[in-house]
Amino acid sequence: MGRVRFGDEKAMMLLYDRYSRLVFSLAVHILADRQLAEDITQDVFLALWRNAGSFDSEKGSLAGWLTVVTRHRAIDVVRKRSREYSESLDLRTDRNAQRQIEISESTTRMNAVLSGMPISQQVALRLSYFSGLTHAEISAETGIPLGTVKSRIRSALEFLRKALGDQPSGSLCQSADPHRKAKR
Repeated sequence: MGRVRFGDEKAMMLLYDRYSRLVFSLAVHILADRQLAEDITQDVFLALWRNAGSFDSEKGSLAGWLTVVTRHRAIDVVRKRSREYSESLDLRTDRNAQRQIEISESTTRMNAVLSGMPISQQVALRLSYFSGLTHAEISAETGIPLGTVKSRIRSALEFLRKALGDQPSGSLCQSADPHRKAKR
């Protein structure tokens, strides 16, 4: 350690080779993140290089000192991540709660409207929009002619437009056929 205090890079490399696994494995254990553990390892050895005088061999071993410094830095990172996560979670929770209410209301209304639609149109619409099948796939899967599938989906969309006509722009009634190209 004496040579490190005087800026001997070779001595520092020897210390790094000898203790880096200890520091890294402790950091990984605490953080459960290899990238952050690498950062902590680098910080610990950089701190040792810059402040070699802060280690006192009379108070304990270098391995013990490195372990304590690593543990403190890793716990600081865990606390910081926890705070950041908690703050972002609060913001997301507020936005998500409002969005979930809107989705729930829209789903309830959509289910009520769909229940008034003829079954043949419901099946075609659900296969197209909720299962993501193309018109040709619906035809092949159900055995219904392609033209009939297209007619049923078109009729179902017209039914929804009329039933949901009082919805604001961009809501459920404005949905376009997912298999159709957007108009420009």
